[in-house]
Amino acid sequence: MWYRSSQKQDQDRQSRQQRLARAHARLDALQAPGRRALRTAKQAREAAQAILDDERVRPWLRVQLDHEVEEEFRQVGPGRPGPDTEYRRVEHRRYRVRFEEDGDALAREGRCDGLFPLMTNDDGLGLQDALHKYKYQPFVEKRHEQLKTVFGVAPVWLKNVGRVASLLWLYYVVELVQALLEREVRRRMAAAAVAGLALYPEGRASEAPTAELVITALEGHRRHRLLDEHGHELRRFHDELPQAAQEVLHLLGIGGAPYGLD
Repeated sequence: MWYRSSQKQDQDRQSRQQRLARAHARLDALQAPGRRALRTAKQAREAAQAILDDERVRPWLRVQLDHEVEEEFRQVGPGRPGPDTEYRRVEHRRYRVRFEEDGDALAREGRCDGLFPLMTNDDGLGLQDALHKYKYQPFVEKRHEQLKTVFGVAPVWLKNVGRVASLLWLYYVVELVQALLEREVRRRMAAAAVAGLALYPEGRASEAPTAELVITALEGHRRHRLLDEHGHELRRFHDELPQAAQEVLHLLGIGGAPYGLD
């Protein structure tokens, strides 16, 4: 399935213009005064082709060679020059390279600006459905990105491939639980018309709480038990639960008794 993006169209055109400009600038720098002259046609052509390959502009530029001939007269034989000294003429060729833009090739390339394909093995997807699923990809990658940051999975100190696969599967389950936790909290916030929960350390409200914020709100909550000399519980104390944490329990449908709430 083929698509054309107006944003990508501008990006493709700008990228092509920048690469062409860099190629011309590098060629000018190669032949600037004071630089070593290009003495052979092969040397000049290879230097130009290297620039085209580095900037990936070979299809759009043609290499043209111009040469200049410089004459020099050198004395034949040793000794000090005199009236009868013979000289021979020596020619030095110096090549200069210039790029000529291929207008037809650039026009053909311009007609492809903004085009990109999508491939799928789902025959039931239409053009719009496939594009929506493609645009959802960054959200999936953002979730998996937590394997490297929040969970710090790497490095894995396991040698058995089966154990490595099992470990990663457990982290996949953790990612799934995180996603379900966030969806449940946000869904119930929307149903209860709750604009935000003050879950950040400074008490700032979060409009879309993450699983990390939700768990952190309940983390470190302690329970204390007062026992007599026979080990019987006389009284039970709980750390005070912040209001935001109480709201989280309510949204998740979790009873407050284990946290000392009536």
